[in-house]
Amino acid sequence: MNIQGYKQRTYAHASIWIGAIIVGISAVLYARLISITQEHYFKNFTEHPVLMAALSPFIFVFATGLVRKIAPDAKGSGIPQVLEAIEQIKQSPTAEGIEKADLTSIKTAVIKVISSTVGILGGASI
Repeated sequence: MNIQGYKQRTYAHASIWIGAIIVGISAVLYARLISITQEHYFKNFTEHPVLMAALSPFIFVFATGLVRKIAPDAKGSGIPQVLEAIEQIKQSPTAEGIEKADLTSIKTAVIKVISSTVGILGGASI
């Protein structure tokens, strides 16, 4: 293998490791966010059970509204969306094809995090 081949392989390996690190850190931060939000909900529910029970449906509607208005692709568990995005990229592996696979876009991910956090504030089981 020539020097160019080694460089390409090194860049590919580096990008995979960097991506894995970013995903790992994001997962830990998301888990901590949900844990803190859940603790906040339980504290509020213990102190004001009637108020929290009355607010929960409105909080759920708000979380659902975020998804429907801003990023409809953020609905559901996300697993079918990721599988569909992989298929879209396989069919068109060019940069344009990857850009069209917005099922897994940053916007979708951010809205999924925000809406699930809001849902947890209302007592949702997410």
